[in-house]
Amino acid sequence: MPSKKAAIKDLKQSKKRQKHNLVLKKSLKKEQKKIATLIETKDVAKLKTEISGCVSRIDKAVKQKLMHKKKASRQKANIAKKLHQLSLAAKAA
Repeated sequence: MPSKKAAIKDLKQSKKRQKHNLVLKKSLKKEQKKIATLIETKDVAKLKTEISGCVSRIDKAVKQKLMHKKKASRQKANIAKKLHQLSLAAKAA
């Protein structure tokens, strides 16, 4: 345990931030799982509407330094690639 007043305050602040960040990360993960289930069900119309929300949430996570920008870029590219593949499959069918 910290003994100085400033160290005690810093510990409280970091714990509060940690809880807040955990909530944000969980909500981001939920959003990504929803996208994954839409990809599995091959519902292109719903997927197109949900992707914009997911992408904006990923961008906000990068802005808040919850996620590295390259990881976010990779995730957004993978989502877009899967949407493109589904839309091509839908057109062919």
